[in-house]
Amino acid sequence: LTITNTQITYSGEFRKEGDGMLRLGGTARFTKEQSETPLDGTNVLNIAAGSFAPADATCCDGLAVKFAAGASLVLDATAEGDLKAFGLYDVKWDAPITVEGGGALPVRFVLPQDFDKQAVHRFGICTVSPTAARSLGAGSFAVERIRGMKAVVTPVDNKDGEGNVASVTFACDIMPAGFLFSVR
Repeated sequence: LTITNTQITYSGEFRKEGDGMLRLGGTARFTKEQSETPLDGTNVLNIAAGSFAPADATCCDGLAVKFAAGASLVLDATAEGDLKAFGLYDVKWDAPITVEGGGALPVRFVLPQDFDKQAVHRFGICTVSPTAARSLGAGSFAVERIRGMKAVVTPVDNKDGEGNVASVTFACDIMPAGFLFSVR
């Protein structure tokens, strides 16, 4: 199911159930005025099962995204660039992402056919406020294994024009796992 440019909650909860994938796009809206900040404890996107894929970086900004145990985040890794333009962007909440049971959130990257497994790639998983970053930590994300490669998640500070940390992006570096030797 793909939903774009639609107000999905009216200060309530949108619950995704079943094994399929929900793809959400556009800009998160809470009232008719897009710039309004949601009230604390409202506008919840609850991924009760299956997976969630943000189609646009801003589609979750202001949604409290809850993942049930076993639910996963799917990210399109077909283009690299500004880390904040990819993944899940949510800087309006101090606790924008929660995982039931407190475990790590499973993250799966959809890779292009011509993905170069000999190079190092960097993709954004999520961008959050500095307060949210302190509570999340790099260990909050479990990147699905890609054959022959390893994934390392690190926080990257995004500074404003005055040098202050405005947001933090949890970036995933995908790189070759090591050397391959052939013995004959």
